[in-house]
Amino acid sequence: MHRHRKEIFVDRLGWSLPCEEGLEIDEFDGPDALYLLYYDPTGELLASARMLPTNRPHLMSEYFNTLCPHGAPSGDAIWESTRFCPSPTIGSAAEKRQLLGIMIAGMMEAGLLFGIEQ
Repeated sequence: MHRHRKEIFVDRLGWSLPCEEGLEIDEFDGPDALYLLYYDPTGELLASARMLPTNRPHLMSEYFNTLCPHGAPSGDAIWESTRFCPSPTIGSAAEKRQLLGIMIAGMMEAGLLFGIEQ
């Protein structure tokens, strides 16, 4: 997942993000993060996403707070979802959209499991 993130966000998109040993890992990748990983039947990772609780610093509160007119939402039942990353081997836009839909369904299931309301 972290290798995919480096290839997509840093190598392809040119984002200036911390990388070490070919991995893109930021300050929010820690024990509070919930990672959603989608594998094909052969075990190849096809997509990933990260969910973060907002009752502590998170990407939106620390870097994109000005995008929300009243500040970034926060609370025990409010989580942020970031770093959706399709595998670098996925080329077609249709496949990427399908994977995004699968990941959104996973986020909704995670919300039900962990009491996330927003």
